[in-house]
Amino acid sequence: YYSEKTVFDGREVQAALEGRYGAATRFSTGGQRSINLYSAIPVYSDISESEVAGAVLVSRSTYQLLTYLYELRLDIIQIFLIFLVLSIALSFGLAMTITVPVVRLKNEAGNILDESGNFRNHFTGFKRGDEIGELSRSLTRLSGNLENKMEFIDKFTSDMLHELKNPLSVIKSSAELALKSPDKTPELLRRLLDEERRMERMLGELREISSLESRFEGEQKEEVNLSEVLPVILSRYSRIEFADKSDGKCIILMNVDRLVQAVCNPVDNALSFSSKAPVQVSLEQEPNTAVIKIADNGPGISPGDETKLFTRFYSDRPEEENAAHSGLGLSIVKSILDFYGGSCRISNRTEGGCLFRIEFPM
Repeated sequence: YYSEKTVFDGREVQAALEGRYGAATRFSTGGQRSINLYSAIPVYSDISESEVAGAVLVSRSTYQLLTYLYELRLDIIQIFLIFLVLSIALSFGLAMTITVPVVRLKNEAGNILDESGNFRNHFTGFKRGDEIGELSRSLTRLSGNLENKMEFIDKFTSDMLHELKNPLSVIKSSAELALKSPDKTPELLRRLLDEERRMERMLGELREISSLESRFEGEQKEEVNLSEVLPVILSRYSRIEFADKSDGKCIILMNVDRLVQAVCNPVDNALSFSSKAPVQVSLEQEPNTAVIKIADNGPGISPGDETKLFTRFYSDRPEEENAAHSGLGLSIVKSILDFYGGSCRISNRTEGGCLFRIEFPM
């Protein structure tokens, strides 16, 4: 207001010259508007304090506040630009560490199967230690399990078709002979009936072993004391010699019906090889493990067949005895023990016969 003026004629100055306090508020003109505050007080002469000799005028403008605001705006703009650059860099980093690996996993998932549904590729499995790496390793395990399951199904189907082919061939040849030789019809019909029973038994065991894994998960487990339950299971047999060599507290967590299968299948197998000789069954206790040993007096097993005996449809019996056995009993036992964390193996005894060893975690 007083720029380029030689006479200060504002009302606040006039009030001070009249001996009063004067104040005024004015807005600046021009491009940048600000508020100016003016204060004026009278100055008295030394001779008489009632005579006003002049006035003191002070002023304060908000222009400095506007300057601070402009500086703050510039700082905000700078901070915004910095965060914008950081956001772009972070987005690029996320794209490289998350989006790109996820897209890679998606592409691998799309190419894992061929047009016929067979596995042609596998998940590579990242070595990263974050969630993406864990996801890739989980997918790798999942695809491996699926591939093993598909191989199991294919081999299972192939073995089943091969095994069913033999009784069907016998049925066909017997039927043809019956038509050509009426005098042998009763004998051939008995042969047909035997083969039909063999197929029925085989199909029943096939249904059992194919549904084992799906039925395991829903089975109710309970604490079972083998020292108490095993004699009850073996009481159905007449040629069994049982010896409990444990402390009487061999407790395992298992479904009782599965325990009966795991014990009875090898016992039946041993009895069939032992003719009229008794089969020795013993219960022993090792650190954290309950061991059931089944010893027979049969001819033993051929060298190298220790693991083959647990293969589906495999039998080490003479050809004339195979019709009464499907070769699935020990395979079922192994599936049960694998699920419950146990194990089984078979070996020849030095005194003759076989020793079947079953182990359960206590």
